[in-house]
Amino acid sequence: MKFSGVDTSNEITIEDTGVFTAGAEPETGTLTRLGGYEFAHPDGRYTFITYVADENGFRAEGEAIPVFTGRVHIRAE
Repeated sequence: MKFSGVDTSNEITIEDTGVFTAGAEPETGTLTRLGGYEFAHPDGRYTFITYVADENGFRAEGEAIPVFTGRVHIRAE
């Protein structure tokens, strides 16, 4: 596991870890990245976003990210 943390000059803080799981064959396996970042708004509020990136894609969560809870209707023409 590797951990990295970064504080930028514009008050963005990033934390990230990575875990590699070896596969059955050489040069196979999966890498999972877990992390989050925080940034300040001009009015002083802070937003924190967490994420997971793995074989299933990139998934971010946080109060600033809307969650879709409805249905999508696709109409064939």
